[in-house]
Amino acid sequence: MAIKAGIPVEKWDQDRKLHQREIDSLSHLNARASLGKTPATSGELWRQPIENAWTSGLPPGYAFATHYFTDQYCDGTDPDDDYVFYFSMTYSMNPDGLRWTSNSAQVYLAFMTAYGGNLNGFAYTWNEARLCLGTGGVSAARGPNNVKNNVFLHPNN
Repeated sequence: MAIKAGIPVEKWDQDRKLHQREIDSLSHLNARASLGKTPATSGELWRQPIENAWTSGLPPGYAFATHYFTDQYCDGTDPDDDYVFYFSMTYSMNPDGLRWTSNSAQVYLAFMTAYGGNLNGFAYTWNEARLCLGTGGVSAARGPNNVKNNVFLHPNN
């Protein structure tokens, strides 16, 4: 997948390992949140992995990203460029019930390969959800515009 997308294999592997460390650290944050402690000091209401759940068609409550931007610190690690995709949706009040999917086979395969199907989700308000995605996975998915137009979040029904 990395070679097909024109990404050096070493960079792809580095991004994949970094993402796995992020997902591992999210488990620690979730444990703190379940104890009633703030998930992060940055003002986040929640941060946790958003799992994949395939759905045919667009289910009720779905949302595509309205915009994206780059942020060096969205994953909470050393400064590196990552993409933040913003979704306006009230269902983020229960992030345990959020899932992602894509209507693009390339995006789906890239994210399943790069991130194991678990995307780094977080929010600052109850009417949003955000995804923090590394440049390697986004590049393999044909870039941020393709991700914005082909990835959606939805309630897990």
